[in-house]
Amino acid sequence: MRALDVLHFTIYHNNKLYTITASPYLLPAKDGMPLSFEAVIDGKPIGDLNYHNDKWENENLNDDELLARIGSFIYSQYHQPQAGTA
Repeated sequence: MRALDVLHFTIYHNNKLYTITASPYLLPAKDGMPLSFEAVIDGKPIGDLNYHNDKWENENLNDDELLARIGSFIYSQYHQPQAGTA
């Protein structure tokens, strides 16, 4: 995964399918992963997703479980095991 690749993915949560686009900001970053993303859910901008103190934050998304699932997917895209190390 390159640091500035835009992520497009779908998550099924609470009997609903969510389509998410997460566009990374170049800075800040840690260990090759951007810590802030401009996020869109189901075509609606929801503001920034920020990874801070091992937790994902967004001021417009009130569903902590959905936010955690989105963040977990994003995190997994930057921290995949390398071939031969798993």
